Amino acid sequence: MDEEKKKRKKKKAADSGDSGHKKPWQETSRSAEELIDDNFRKPKTGEKGEHLSSSVVMQIVGAQNMKDVSAVKLGRAFTAMGFDYKIIDGIRRYHVVRRQSDEIKLHREQPDLGADGSGEVW
Repeated sequence: MDEEKKKRKKKKAADSGDSGHKKPWQETSRSAEELIDDNFRKPKTGEKGEHLSSSVVMQIVGAQNMKDVSAVKLGRAFTAMGFDYKIIDGIRRYHVVRRQSDEIKLHREQPDLGADGSGEVW
């Protein structure tokens, strides 16, 4: 009888599309993650950083005219990437550090090294 329950459970999971993969609404835009990774990083311990909403981030990186990036997709990407956030005035604001131009260049050339070349992963 236990074998029958397992078979029914498997069939039900297969019928519902529950394959352990993310649902479409859980997917994050790869280009949103790339924009975030290129321009921002998580603050290190003790580092101040700033709290920015995803719509402000769109303005900073100039993503307003990009078809596959929206404030919602950026927000999902921030969450998927593990950024901390605070809700301030009813708006979710992510705790970030903006990468400086030299940091961006180094990160693009050697993404596994980190912005300061220490090898620390954020």
